[in-house]
Amino acid sequence: MMCFPASLRHWPVAVLGCFHLALSTTTLPGVEVRNSSFQEARGTTLTAKMVAEMRKQGWKCPDAKDWPHSWGGQGSRVTVEFPRMGGRRNDGFCRLSASNSGYVNGYWGKPFKPSQILTFWAKGKGTLRAGLLAYKLSDDHKQILPGGRMAPLEVEINSKEWVRYRYLMRKPDYELTGHPLFQTLKGTVDFDDVDILDSDPALDVIVAEENRLYGKNALVESLKRVVSDETFADRLQHYRAAVRAFGSAESRVSAHLLEPIREYIASLRPYVESKGLKTVQATHYNEMIVQTRVLNRLAGKSVGSAIALKTTRLKESGEPYFPGKRDPRPSQLTITDVRSNKLRYNEYEPANTIATLVNHTANTVTGVVRAKMIVDLGAVRPLAEEKSFTIKSGETRKWMFTYNVGPETYGRAVEVEFVDDQGKRLDRWQEYYAVAREFFRVHQHSYQVKGKYWDEDPHIFYFNQTHYFAHEPTGLGVEPFEAEVYITGQTGYRINQKFRKAQMAFNKTQGILSTFYVIGAFDGQMGYEQARQHPEFLLYDPNGQPAVDTLYGGYPNPMELASPLEVGPKRKAMKIKPYLDREIHPWQHVNMNMARKDAVLYAINRIKAYAKSWGFGGVYWDGCLGVWAGFDFEGKRNVPSGKYDDYVDLNARNHRLWNQILKADDPYFGTWMNWGLEGATGDFAKRHGITIWRGTGVEGDPRDDNLRVATDAKNVMLLDEHQGFSGDEYRKLLRDRLRSRDHNVQKYGASHIIGYANAGVDLQEPGATKWGWPAWNHVMSLLIATQSHLASSFVPSHRPGMQFMTRYSRFIWARDIRAVPPQIVEQDVQVNSGEELWWKRLVYERKTTSGRDVIIHLVRIPPTPQVDYAWADEPSLLKGVEVTMKAPGERLSTAQACRAYHYEEPQQVVQRELESKTSGSDVTVSVPPFRYHTMLVLRFTVSADKKR
Repeated sequence: MMCFPASLRHWPVAVLGCFHLALSTTTLPGVEVRNSSFQEARGTTLTAKMVAEMRKQGWKCPDAKDWPHSWGGQGSRVTVEFPRMGGRRNDGFCRLSASNSGYVNGYWGKPFKPSQILTFWAKGKGTLRAGLLAYKLSDDHKQILPGGRMAPLEVEINSKEWVRYRYLMRKPDYELTGHPLFQTLKGTVDFDDVDILDSDPALDVIVAEENRLYGKNALVESLKRVVSDETFADRLQHYRAAVRAFGSAESRVSAHLLEPIREYIASLRPYVESKGLKTVQATHYNEMIVQTRVLNRLAGKSVGSAIALKTTRLKESGEPYFPGKRDPRPSQLTITDVRSNKLRYNEYEPANTIATLVNHTANTVTGVVRAKMIVDLGAVRPLAEEKSFTIKSGETRKWMFTYNVGPETYGRAVEVEFVDDQGKRLDRWQEYYAVAREFFRVHQHSYQVKGKYWDEDPHIFYFNQTHYFAHEPTGLGVEPFEAEVYITGQTGYRINQKFRKAQMAFNKTQGILSTFYVIGAFDGQMGYEQARQHPEFLLYDPNGQPAVDTLYGGYPNPMELASPLEVGPKRKAMKIKPYLDREIHPWQHVNMNMARKDAVLYAINRIKAYAKSWGFGGVYWDGCLGVWAGFDFEGKRNVPSGKYDDYVDLNARNHRLWNQILKADDPYFGTWMNWGLEGATGDFAKRHGITIWRGTGVEGDPRDDNLRVATDAKNVMLLDEHQGFSGDEYRKLLRDRLRSRDHNVQKYGASHIIGYANAGVDLQEPGATKWGWPAWNHVMSLLIATQSHLASSFVPSHRPGMQFMTRYSRFIWARDIRAVPPQIVEQDVQVNSGEELWWKRLVYERKTTSGRDVIIHLVRIPPTPQVDYAWADEPSLLKGVEVTMKAPGERLSTAQACRAYHYEEPQQVVQRELESKTSGSDVTVSVPPFRYHTMLVLRFTVSADKKR
């Protein structure tokens, strides 16, 4: 082992400035290494001069612009790369080759607690040394002293797959801080996802034991996942015995260890004890082995030497999987595609659809090809038919038909079938789209990203609305402009105006409308010019300076703001003074005083004019049009009383103007806002004194005028901003979605969406999890059952849910779908199943002309408490579920079970008509087997007696 001296000369100057800042901000929440996964911005930490000096010392490394921020290097003769693809999430990582005289280091800089856990993932072949670039601190944490030390971990890496390593670092008898450090002594090793975590007494014991087992063939160190084989079953029995022994000896276990050890046992349980487990992640296998030894030792039992472990490698998944693609069937006629010209139509709009038929039989086939539309639960409308349709052997033919989509809002199926001249149906296939001028009602928001197994094709994704996040020259007050290429004020995107207009026009031909982004702050050259012209519109701080946005704050750079907006080829012909020939940098915002009615009118009217000039179908306001607290142009408080009621009144006024002006010419002009209940009414808003959402009508915010006025219009969507589900508790996700449903959807009639959620999986290869198929289908089940929409980048595991939402949007998102109170559900509905299901708060009703539909969502409870995209085992089919409902005075006219397709099935929704049994006023139906979710629709007709 080697100890590294702490010295300022070992750290790049650019990073040292951040380090000293961190010493004075020890209250920042969380403990994590900056840019730990190497996927964030590059080129902001090292300078070209620094890199040149490193290369003089024998470094083989990227240019300064390609170094990930917050990472540096020390010493000499180091070979390092930072590939942008291939990391644990198919993102960036670090590749380090052997050098005994240098290392790379990241950034942490927190005061050391009694113990910390260094975690990282590694693969490759070689010897890796990992540890802490240690700095001794004065007792008050204000000075760096000589003499900091921390012994490193040294491990042999021999794996083609990512394996997790953890290292227990105990604090010495002085104050300490530092940064993660990596050195390869032999070979080439890749590492990724570096973190330094807080520990506890129980985790100290567990990780210390794990450290003793590295390199002894006692753990899984060459695979990320293995088969649940006989060896695993044997080790599981040993683990269970150790848990029992620990339970019997709990009275002898120190109190500070007892409860956390119990928690670690509980957290491991689903990963090793779940019924029917087929695969085991290496991290959980290793945890089980380590816990076995720790629990036995705590129970007073002897623990022998480590036992060599033999594992079974998981076989590759076989055939590639192509979402949205149907291949011709061998020796058969196949309808491989049914494609309509749009993803979304307005009611009564004309449409055309093309069916592709392929004949892989040995003979010419002649018959009838016909198309029909299926709306609601199964109402059929014939669309087209062609007799004597002939397809030669080996031939592919297209059949196009035109029709009107009809009056029904929401989703429908278009089904094409081919019947040969003997009357035998050779094939049929469906596709789905939505019909709604009020497009947020059927909103499907999935980024179009081309992958290895799919094209950039919205018909694959069921994508029917696009949004341009922060693409404008200013976040507020945007107006038409001439620049061909410009840099956006908030995000620094480089936008080609001509290209974007062509993209929007193409999307519109497919029924995909576009929305643009605004926020309550001016930014960029255009925004600050309007602020210069209208200083009375700005919000000010007590010092008289323009207010810095709580979330997006940043003072302006006047030299950049004076530079022309144009950054394309036209810029070369412009006469620009050299000192003004600069590019704008993002995050220079200044807030508008939303308490001023004239300022609000100014902003809304410009939004309307800009939307019309570009042809946008709607607009998104990041936050809402509520009033931020501050001072006006004259130095007075913008809400003089500071009273709650006055804020609510002003907030409501602004949203009334918003809807009146924007929807005056087109009531279906889309408006959506960032108004998730957790963000708008939770601790974050309270902690920051945010006033814009006051008047939402929730606990602690009694008046609802603000939200009520904002949603008192057609085509309104509220976003719950959530950037990823990984690690979220499923039960909390369900609770939060139900809260949003009950408030935003059921009470105020708006649509609600959650996102933008990152996919959380490798977008290229499906892997053992099939793009996180189990976890994503559990998540999609919850979203469907709670009337939620999803905004996310596409992965194939989304597709079954997205397709289901499209087809059955009438039963999910329509305004007349009303949640049935749980106390009524308890009285009237009974579900008998072999396992617990989520369903009691997922029952809905809609009135029909002849009675009512009762909609019951049955949702399987996931095997893991948290969303875990690495979970590979799909649940077995749940069979034998029965649902009984009391329906006095009603007759069940039809019962249908509808669900999304499973991975191994044809990529179509699955709908089955159910047989029923009647006993008195009770009606019982048997539910077909399902894996994740099924939606029952029980259609009742009111009897003549009950009508009377």
